Amino acid sequence: MPLERPADTAAVRPARRRAANPPVGKVGILVVGMHRSGTSAITRTLNLLGAALPGNLMPARPDNPAGFWESADIMACHDRFLAAVGSGWDDPLPLPAGAFSGLAAAACHDDLVAILHRDVADDPVFLVKDPRCCRLMPLWRKVLESFGAAPLAVLVVRNPLEAALSLRLRDGMPRDQALAMWLIHTLESERGTRTWKRLFVRYEDAVAEPVAASRTLAERLECFTAAAVAAALPEIGRFWSDGLRHHTLSDSAVDDAAVPLWVRHVHGWVSRAASGPEPSPDVLDTMAAALNHATEVYGPLVGVPAQARQAIRTLEDQRQEWHNQLRQDAEARATLDTGLRQAREDLVRLSGERTLLGDMLDCTRTEAAELAGRLAAQGGELQRARTEAAELAGRLAAQGGELQRARAEAAELAVEHANVQRALSLKQDEMARHDDDHLTATTALAARTAAVIGHLQRTETALAALAGIATNLHGMTPLAQRLGGLARAALRGRLGRRLAEDRDIAVVARSGLFDTAYYLGRYPDVATAGVDPIVHYVRCGAREGRSPHPDFDTGFYRSACPDLAGEEVNPLAHYARFGIAEGRRPNGGAEPATGGLDPLLAARLRGPGPDGDPTR
Repeated sequence: MPLERPADTAAVRPARRRAANPPVGKVGILVVGMHRSGTSAITRTLNLLGAALPGNLMPARPDNPAGFWESADIMACHDRFLAAVGSGWDDPLPLPAGAFSGLAAAACHDDLVAILHRDVADDPVFLVKDPRCCRLMPLWRKVLESFGAAPLAVLVVRNPLEAALSLRLRDGMPRDQALAMWLIHTLESERGTRTWKRLFVRYEDAVAEPVAASRTLAERLECFTAAAVAAALPEIGRFWSDGLRHHTLSDSAVDDAAVPLWVRHVHGWVSRAASGPEPSPDVLDTMAAALNHATEVYGPLVGVPAQARQAIRTLEDQRQEWHNQLRQDAEARATLDTGLRQAREDLVRLSGERTLLGDMLDCTRTEAAELAGRLAAQGGELQRARTEAAELAGRLAAQGGELQRARAEAAELAVEHANVQRALSLKQDEMARHDDDHLTATTALAARTAAVIGHLQRTETALAALAGIATNLHGMTPLAQRLGGLARAALRGRLGRRLAEDRDIAVVARSGLFDTAYYLGRYPDVATAGVDPIVHYVRCGAREGRSPHPDFDTGFYRSACPDLAGEEVNPLAHYARFGIAEGRRPNGGAEPATGGLDPLLAARLRGPGPDGDPTR
């Protein structure tokens, strides 16, 4: 579109000055400037101050590591529109007449408004940055009106030679084309924002003093709170400290005669506008009019046909695609190399583990052989144990024979007893006449005979119980020894003492005064030996000072009854026969602890009452 001077420049300037008052409602800030002019850094600064950015930002690239801070969606809309009107981002010529009144402009307008509603509908202050905006200001004026946002413009001023050098290094663009692009971008952005509130910002000033420049920028825009500005300044200082200026040329270089005159004049005008009050734009309008006339004549000759530009862009896209493919291939190869290296390391590690597992397998086999030898040895021990068990079974059979002989002896004694009874019956009359000594002797003989019979019965019962104990391998040898001892004692004439002990055993058993659980719990060696606890107490426990009941103290009873000294009398049997009736104490306590006994036995342990009744 040809550059045209406004009909009444003086009339629009007051409107722009009135816009300096703080805007009411939503504010849209457009950062405009030629490609490679520092617009990215200025945009990030405004963003840190509090202005929101649209979504889907372009990623940083090696040629702009600090980031572009512009929406890829908005840039795509701009490119579609430029292509539709036969232009492109690198076209140095003005847009054709009527470019902003056709269907392409309407479609681009609707797409841009939709993006704003999607990304910044709830933000009171938002940012849009794309160098293409310089040539699309009429379109953006309508977009902001439709969106309901007051427009603000920040025009970034940079040395045109620096921008041209950066484009040549990045895109290989000739300097003349880059300067022509700088000229048309600057003229059209200045003309398109005359009715807006706007600020010209020198990129060089922001690089030199980023914090001061940012504070001044915020104060002049009047859309950020003081607290937000103070909070953002430290981060802004860190952002600018990363070296954002890569190509530095002096402003005096622009005054070189090799630089086109119009470029020099326009650069001087925008530099003065950034440093103080804006100069009159008349000189810009004059150059714009001359450029329009020149374009009518020379535009078709110097302009690159649209088809050629499209072909160039297609080739550039292909080149970029191939470059990306090569980079992906290199990354894939690096990944494969890393995987191969890792696989080799794993192979070495697995080989070592295989050797280690082989050593472990050898050790396991050796241990298995040792265990097999031990098992064989255990088998031999088991066989010997079985042989010993068989021998003990033979001994038990032999003891069974001795038991039969004992039973025969008991039968003979029973016959003798019967004979004695018959003799006693025949002589009852005569014995009635005898004195008390004869009567005592006869009573003793009868008691002895009864004790012998009871002893034989208990012996038979004990032998049967002991035969059960003898089924245990460890109990066989003691049982055989005891049975043999009993037989030998009978043969040697000690049967009398044993029979006396058996009488005491019977008395203790009938008395109910013997606490079997207490005795076995207090003397675990008796349980281990497998001996009847009453038999053990009568034959040896009493002599060892063991007590048969928690309320009967064997040692106390023996010491409390001096008449028992030197006699082979069992203390508990004596207590059952005579002690209870005589009122003797079973222990040294004030009262026996008879818990767990039936009332009769408890009464026995307590002793006779005041009336001589042991049951009380």
